[in-house]
Amino acid sequence: MTTRQPSSREIAFRTAWVFSGLSLPFREQFYFDISRQWRFDFAWPEYRVAVEVHGGEFSGGRHNRGVGLRGDCEKMRAAQLKGWIVLPFVGTDLDKRPVQCCEDVIRALR
Repeated sequence: MTTRQPSSREIAFRTAWVFSGLSLPFREQFYFDISRQWRFDFAWPEYRVAVEVHGGEFSGGRHNRGVGLRGDCEKMRAAQLKGWIVLPFVGTDLDKRPVQCCEDVIRALR
């Protein structure tokens, strides 16, 4: 398992969450399926709630191309079948409405 640097959008979510004053800690790069090496960008495992940050929505990023999209869908189905609520956000969400993104997570955690 390799360590990778967080994207600027992941940093934006982390910053919004911390500055929102919410005290509920999250886990970053949480592996929910070790055998497939699948992980969530942010997770609250005890609640089975996760956040996935998808970047490059206007630049042809990995999440918008056929193979990447197919892989994302397979991963999300597997997570849902394991009882996870996965909230996907694109970079624009985090750039323009970070507080609302955090509020969506709070609703899912309830």
